Amino acid sequence: MKRITGIVLLLAAPFVSKSQDWHIGGTAGISNYNGDLTEKRVDFTTTGPMIGLLVKRDMNRWLTLRGASVSA
Repeated sequence: MKRITGIVLLLAAPFVSKSQDWHIGGTAGISNYNGDLTEKRVDFTTTGPMIGLLVKRDMNRWLTLRGASVSA
């Protein structure tokens, strides 16, 4: 009986659950700019840190607002 109840709840969960409206995230890494006409492939003297913040809000099923800020 417990197993059947567990399976029914697992199958019904997507239909009765409510998802979150706000999504917040971050990113980090390194940044480098070479340009179009360069001799070297990668120039590590101009490489620097990069951080970013991401925010997303689901307004309804069809509309989502997104924003991002990156500092390199």
